[in-house]
Amino acid sequence: MKSKKIIFPLILILSLGMAFAYTKLNETSISKKEATIMPLTPPNQEILGTWHLEDSSTDTYEFLSNGIKNTYSDNVLLYSSTYEITTTCNNFSSSDPNDIFLKETDQDGFENCYLINGINENNSGMMSLMDERGKIIILVRQ
Repeated sequence: MKSKKIIFPLILILSLGMAFAYTKLNETSISKKEATIMPLTPPNQEILGTWHLEDSSTDTYEFLSNGIKNTYSDNVLLYSSTYEITTTCNNFSSSDPNDIFLKETDQDGFENCYLINGINENNSGMMSLMDERGKIIILVRQ
């Protein structure tokens, strides 16, 4: 009789301890998985590098850390421009206040604005932009 009184609380305590340990272990593994899935790289860093049009690997764009964008065709530099990632761009408007834009300015001061739909989301190696007329432009990281 005495052993039954001791065994039940002992089993209860061990079960609760194992459940608590399992929960903590599972929370830790989920946190590590989320950290690898959701990179915290800001867009102005994620854009750096060379990209090509989805349907034309010969048309490439190189985004440099100093705000210069080089445009190439068949590995020949066509022109350079400046770029910045900003929350406003000319008359390009969006209903979402969290939207960001790629603003490109050529040598003559003419600005092109693109709504950034995503840059390398989930390590896809793709960038999606929308121009002022609503055309979607897909670039692929080289």
